[in-house]
Amino acid sequence: CALLIAATFTAIGQQCHAQGFEASLPTHGPHVDALEPGGFAEAIRARITEADGVVSVHWPGDQAVVVESVLASLLGKPQVILAPGSSAVPRMLRALPGVEVVEISRDQSSVREGIKSLIRRVEADWASR
Repeated sequence: CALLIAATFTAIGQQCHAQGFEASLPTHGPHVDALEPGGFAEAIRARITEADGVVSVHWPGDQAVVVESVLASLLGKPQVILAPGSSAVPRMLRALPGVEVVEISRDQSSVREGIKSLIRRVEADWASR
């Protein structure tokens, strides 16, 4: 599971870079761990607000990413949710506006296609402004 997670984040970064986009991957460390709940939530909200689109990687049992996906949808961000199986993504998240769910394949091809789809939606959003 840990290897698949690492490979997924690598594929996200590589595909974004290949298409001329920057992926801002999750950061962990003492500065994040030291934040109080309100400060942590504000930091996450600020990162999502600054983003043009959001990629959420869902793993069974990870409750934080569920909240991040809801925030992204409420903020009107195009979003792709990557998961080891579509059943890993709660039904309510699959129904949120702007969300596309992509099942992670072992060879990461589905991740690359999901990122391409997200970038097309971001570019369409830019063009409509």
